Amino acid sequence: MKILILGASGMLGSTLARFLSRKVGFRVTGSCRSLENIDFLNIGGNLNLLYGVDVSNFSLLEEIIKLVTNYLLVH
Repeated sequence: MKILILGASGMLGSTLARFLSRKVGFRVTGSCRSLENIDFLNIGGNLNLLYGVDVSNFSLLEEIIKLVTNYLLVH
């Protein structure tokens, strides 16, 4: 299953990203505004990270969502 987590460097997003990326059969893509808080992610498993994503930038968000068709979106 493919999952896009908006806000993957936050408390809930990072916990979900860590958990799901270590499960077999899950491909997780996480977004974050900057690289400052990615240590909180403790990256491991099958996790792709998009940085520089501001969810208030609707045109950028629309482009990202177009690229990740057939993903479960978590915000």
